[in-house]
Amino acid sequence: MTAWAGDYFQWLTTSKIGRDEDGASNNHGTFYDVQAVRSRCSSVKRISPRKTSGRARKRIARQIEPDGKMPRELTRTLSFNYSLFNLHAGMQLADLGRNAGVDLLAYQNRGWPSILKAAEFMAQFAAPARTWPNQQIRRPNRLRTGRTPAARRAEFLESKIKGALKFFRPEDLPPIPNRSI
Repeated sequence: MTAWAGDYFQWLTTSKIGRDEDGASNNHGTFYDVQAVRSRCSSVKRISPRKTSGRARKRIARQIEPDGKMPRELTRTLSFNYSLFNLHAGMQLADLGRNAGVDLLAYQNRGWPSILKAAEFMAQFAAPARTWPNQQIRRPNRLRTGRTPAARRAEFLESKIKGALKFFRPEDLPPIPNRSI
């Protein structure tokens, strides 16, 4: 598996498809970072997630506006879905960073917001009565809005996200993970 992860990282960073995804300024790029960090940290030539988190910081700074909007996702016909999809990838990056002692969740670049700010922006649309103001050709799946921050409830206790969770029944949300293991 470690050899395969190294081969995958090599392909990801040298193939035309991989380089194109690395250059993407939307969720494709964020998920590229998730795959690159995971495969590099699992390969024979392991490097620390801390070393690779600098790339993730640059992507966060380019994708999230001060109010938490992700403009590259808002141009799409399913802008709610893609904003949430990109947020999910950002949360995965934050988890990888946390394992290396790097706080990507609250990372800010020169005052520009963080993954946390994007989560707060999306959380305000968890309310069924709240209209999504951007193009969305299908009804948004608001349950997904609750799942992303709910899985990290402990981290959001002081955040605006906490209020969004009231729109969901406890059985709709995933259990709080045991972080002590």
